[in-house]
Amino acid sequence: MAAGGIAGAGVLRLVFGVGDFCRDTAMAPDAVGLAYPRAQLVIASRAAGIAAPIDSPTLDDHDLEDDTARSPASGMTGMRCIRSDQVGLVNSGFISSAGEDQWAQAVIARLGEDGAGVRVRSDRPLLHRALRIRLQVQHYARGA
Repeated sequence: MAAGGIAGAGVLRLVFGVGDFCRDTAMAPDAVGLAYPRAQLVIASRAAGIAAPIDSPTLDDHDLEDDTARSPASGMTGMRCIRSDQVGLVNSGFISSAGEDQWAQAVIARLGEDGAGVRVRSDRPLLHRALRIRLQVQHYARGA
């Protein structure tokens, strides 16, 4: 996989196609085997300065809930659906929980939206994550 080579000029976002990838590589479509290619897409996207990738649709309905939980945890920012009845569950997997939202608000309150309260280097990644969670919450609150 040459994710770094395709995440370049003119590309807005990468999309992972598990079915095609597994066909081309003879890999099984399981979480362990697909963790590395997913990570490659996320890292290549970040390095190229483009939006984080969209994950493949789930190939087996029995895996939908697990895949939906795993996808955002692996850095994907969305997931394609095969059928409309999958949309609600998939969307719910990408919405921050109330606990995450509360954590984000507490971090922003402590460190300041502009980082004025940052005291140690490890505060910056926490603030960045908190701001990203807040933005996500605002995005879904608008119904986007």
